[in-house]
Amino acid sequence: GSFSLAARGMMGFGRPRRRCPIGFMSWTFPLFRLFGIQVRMHWTLAILLAGQLIQGYFTNSLRWRAVTMGILFVSILFHEFSHCWMARRRGGHAEEILLWPLGGLAYVGHSGSPRDELKVAGIGPISSFVFGGICLGFLLGSGARWDWEYVNPFETWWFGWLNDSQNY
Repeated sequence: GSFSLAARGMMGFGRPRRRCPIGFMSWTFPLFRLFGIQVRMHWTLAILLAGQLIQGYFTNSLRWRAVTMGILFVSILFHEFSHCWMARRRGGHAEEILLWPLGGLAYVGHSGSPRDELKVAGIGPISSFVFGGICLGFLLGSGARWDWEYVNPFETWWFGWLNDSQNY
C-alpha cells in the first residue's frame, strides 16, 4: 500500500524523512532503482522466498515454487509501482518502495487532497486485480487444471479442519 505524507507525519510539501520512526527500514537492503524509485527488500521477505525455494528443492517442486515466488514478487512490485505512478501523475513524488512479507510500502507524496489520496490509494488494488486477471489468463492458457484453491489458499486448511471436527 501507499505510505503518504500524512502517514509519515509531514506537513505540506517536501521530501519525506529517510528514517522510519521504528527503524523498520534499517532491516532492509537495496535491490535496484527503477524509474528513479529505489526498491528495497526487508530481510524477512528474503528469508521467506529462500525458504520456499529450499522447501521446493527438497520436495521436488522447485520449478513451481520459483514460479509462484516470482509471481508474488512481481505482483507486489506492480501494485506498489502503481501507487508511485498515480502519485506522480497527481503532481507528487515517489521516492522508495519497500517489499516485505505482508506486501509492500510505496513512499509517496502528493497534494494530500482527498481526491488525490483516493486515487493514489485506489490504484494499487485495481492494479492487483488486473495483474490477477493476467495471471489467470496465463494459467488457463497453459492448459493447467482449474481448482478453486487457486483463489482460496485456506480451502485445504478449512475443509481439513471441518472434516476433522466431524470425525469426533
